[in-house]
Amino acid sequence: LAQPPRVGAPDATASYSLVAPLCLDRRLVTAGEFAAFVAVHPGWRRSRARGLFAEPDYLAGWPGEVDPGDAAARARPVTQVSWFAARAYCAARGARLPTTDEWEWAATSGEPRFGEKALRWYARPSATPAPAAGASEPDAHGVTDLAVSAWEWTEDWSAELPPEAAACGAGAAGLADRTDYAAFLRRAFRSSLQGNYTLANLGFRCAAAAPGVASR
Repeated sequence: LAQPPRVGAPDATASYSLVAPLCLDRRLVTAGEFAAFVAVHPGWRRSRARGLFAEPDYLAGWPGEVDPGDAAARARPVTQVSWFAARAYCAARGARLPTTDEWEWAATSGEPRFGEKALRWYARPSATPAPAAGASEPDAHGVTDLAVSAWEWTEDWSAELPPEAAACGAGAAGLADRTDYAAFLRRAFRSSLQGNYTLANLGFRCAAAAPGVASR
């Protein structure tokens, strides 16, 4: 877990909100780690996950119920995993998914040129195999994989849509800065997802309140 430093007063012009210090996984959760989870929580195996919580493509491509493949496959970020399954994994670790604000703050405060970095990744063909989790250069907080490997689930539901269209999704920002195209893409992607969706380029990491900071 990487713990970002404390920060000063929030910038009113920023497109995200500064949040209390938190602990955030240094890298995305791997397929091997998620396989260990489903091995001891059989209700989240591919054959037993209910459609309400995971669509039919959940963990698609795994050779077996608790087997994501060879060593290279096990080291890559787990994808084809629903929001509900990601939350269950984090809860089993005594953690949770990061909120949208936490994800955005960690990503943009740790890398001043994060928008440019994200746009380069968005331009890659979606079929490009993801590198092993943690393979990217760590940012100023020691966190890797942010917008270089997979989109990421966040904890909160989209507050930008009416309740009947609510969807949760990868890290997304408000649009205080209308020129921030990278943030716009994250917001658009977020707004197109529902909790049981599973995508080949969507993974997650876990978060928790930093020691001495009350959980919300």
